[in-house]
Formats: sequence, C-alpha cells, structure tokens
Amino acid sequence: MDIFPTGESWIANLTPLIREEVMASMSFRNYCHGEIIYSHHDECNALFQVERGQVKLSHTSPDGKEMVYTIMDSKACFGEMGLIDGVPRMTDAVAEGATRLHVLNKIDFDTLRKKHIEITDTLLLFVARRLRLSFSLIQEVAFFSLRQRLARRIHVFAQTYGEITNNQTEFTNTLSQEEFGKLLGSSRQSINKEMKNLQDLGLIIINGHKICIPDMEKLQAEFGDLVRYE
Repeated sequence: MDIFPTGESWIANLTPLIREEVMASMSFRNYCHGEIIYSHHDECNALFQVERGQVKLSHTSPDGKEMVYTIMDSKACFGEMGLIDGVPRMTDAVAEGATRLHVLNKIDFDTLRKKHIEITDTLLLFVARRLRLSFSLIQEVAFFSLRQRLARRIHVFAQTYGEITNNQTEFTNTLSQEEFGKLLGSSRQSINKEMKNLQDLGLIIINGHKICIPDMEKLQAEFGDLVRYE
C-alpha cells in the first residue's frame, strides 16, 4: 500500500468525560529513532497514540524487501485492531525520530470498552474509515500510473502540512526519494524521474526540502478524481 499522512484519533472523537478517562488510563513510552515498538506476529497487548514524532508501519519480505504501509503522525492512533479481534500484529511498527507514545494496555482497554458503549461505536466508525481508505489505495495502485500516484501523495501532503504563501501552497518534505519509493512500491530512480517530470510540467517546484505547488487544482488534474478518501 502506501502513505496516507494522518493525525486520525478515535480518542479525539469521544465525548470529553470518556476521552479524559481513556487518557488517564494511558501510560507513556519514549522511543529512539529506529527503535522497534512491535514486530510482525507479536501478541497484541496494547494500542498506541502518537504524542510526538512519527511511527512507520511496514512489512519486510523474506528476501529483505520492505513495504511501507503508512506513517503515523502526531495524535494518530494505531495498534487497536489486534485488541479487537485477538489476531497477532500484521506489521512492524518502528519509531521515526525521537518518538513519545501514549499506551493503553489490553486489560484497561477491555474494561473501558465494557463500561462505555460509546468507545465501541467510535472505534467501529474509525475502523470503517480506515477500511475505506484501504480500498481507495487498492484502486489507486490498480488504475494509476506512478506519476499519478506520486502527484496524489504530494497533493495529500500539501493539504495536510502545507501553508499558502503568495497564492501558492508550500510544505517541507521530510521523505527521501528512497522512502517515497518504499511508500509507492517503486525504485528511487523511478521516483526521481517522475519528480523531474512533475517539475517539467510546472506542477511542483522543489527547493531543497521545500515543495511548492503553484496550483493545487492543476496538480489534482494530473491524477483526476478516480480515488476518493472520504
């Protein structure tokens, strides 16, 4: 699959008193860059919310090829699926940069869920949204060219992190071309080629770590309206 930058938090959608009770039940853990939070096939004994830093969710094949599914940003929740269905972890979770997480263990999660039906209802909507996103990404891989998928990722980054200056949208890109390749299932060389193509088309301007989009609508026209993330 690939990245969909998000600060999605089912906890934030709870009513204030229940949200406070959930947060009060959580502990903190600090991780260094590259430190493993959990590994593929580990038992699911906790869920997490990012307070600071980022978390990469990925899977590595037997021959060492890494596929990155997504990167969780500040406020994003992850790791809840295994607490619901009891299935072991499906991915590796690794800290990107110095990372601080809120942690809710399974015992407390089960107690809170039995006490408050709202938690189950909120999680149901949260998981349904992520399932829709997964279907959208499958469509994207099936029907979009690499250039279109790259344009879509840049568009999403700009919507999420961008600032408008002089009628242009600009954001700081923290991903290398190799990391873009892992997110889009391609090579660094192919990403480099398509980045240059987008620049030649006037759809993006790259200045160091800054990416500027002169016209968001023109960039969106590059990948069309086939994939919806709502």
